[in-house]
Amino acid sequence: MQVFNGAIQCKLLDDDLVARKKVLKETIFSQVIKKEESLNGFTYYFKDDPDLLASVFEHVQIEKACCSFFKFDISILPFKKGFAVQVSGSEDAFEMIKKFEASDL
Repeated sequence: MQVFNGAIQCKLLDDDLVARKKVLKETIFSQVIKKEESLNGFTYYFKDDPDLLASVFEHVQIEKACCSFFKFDISILPFKKGFAVQVSGSEDAFEMIKKFEASDL
């Protein structure tokens, strides 16, 4: 279990967390076409791909099970411009997102 700043904790053990991060970076974050920082989080933009959207939904469900402190907002953009996923939370959760993004694995 990873505790971040004593306030939030991921339910995965260290080895499982490393493996999960690798999967996310290879399957989801490799598909991001644009990223914007927002209040206590980031918004990630993806191409218009129904299979990718289904995969993102699946990964969000998994993340909610181990990291219930994150807030996820998924927006389907008009005119086949893809979809966006905003991941946010408390200041500690935002720091955890930034740490994840900075890691090379």
